[in-house]
Amino acid sequence: VQNKIKEPYLGHVPHLQEFKLLKQNRDSIFNALNKTETTNKEESKKKNISKFLYQESLRNLFTSIRFLGINDQLKVFCISSCLPEEGKSLINIFLSKTISEMGSKVLLIDADLRKSRIHERLGINNLRGLSNILTDSDINWKDLVQEVPGNKNWSVISSGTKPPDSTRLLSSEKMKDFVSDLK
Repeated sequence: VQNKIKEPYLGHVPHLQEFKLLKQNRDSIFNALNKTETTNKEESKKKNISKFLYQESLRNLFTSIRFLGINDQLKVFCISSCLPEEGKSLINIFLSKTISEMGSKVLLIDADLRKSRIHERLGINNLRGLSNILTDSDINWKDLVQEVPGNKNWSVISSGTKPPDSTRLLSSEKMKDFVSDLK
């Protein structure tokens, strides 16, 4: 893939079987991960090794992202996918958590205005968020930042009210101004 698209390879995030259950469970990710459903010591050990390797792959990915901006510090980046339910929310959440645990401040913005999941997964509200920032000039985005419970350096702006035309909203001048303001 790297040779075909002529872009740098940033890293590989392995698939964990445990995440299959997370997709079905719309509860908080942290609640789901903290549940231990096995009493088998060997199986528990394998799961812990898998989680460690997953976390290490995210640390490596963040290091690669930092090196992309070696001349001009990269402060904003986007994670997306071609198809629904490929794990964007999980990757965004776990990468944000990893970066915050490494001592950097993170503001995760849920820009999936059609099928937002970040707020559900983190157990925060979605009454107002990005769509409201982009449609209401009276809103200061800083007022909609929510702290992720139990995570010191990590905040979120949820997707907000579902708009009728999310594509137009995300490609608007207001969005460009918002991203510039964030930088």
